[in-house]
Amino acid sequence: MLAKSEVEAILDRSSNQRLATIEEKAQLFQKLQLLCPTSKEIAEILHYCTEVEIFVDNAHPNQYSLQYKIHQNGYCIADSYFFIL
Repeated sequence: MLAKSEVEAILDRSSNQRLATIEEKAQLFQKLQLLCPTSKEIAEILHYCTEVEIFVDNAHPNQYSLQYKIHQNGYCIADSYFFIL
């Protein structure tokens, strides 16, 4: 799991500035991949161009969710999320 402070540092930025660059997304997913090295899902997300958002889950306010969309040829081919805390 990511440290709560790491997630909060991302959430402190306005939504249009969160994970705005490819480098920021890559750093986040590389850290997730180190924490969950067997996750094929994270490897696939790293491989494709993605749209990423981190948010507080309304049903579980003590957990954060990472939502992502994978785009290919201008179409969204996957839309999913997973809890990170």
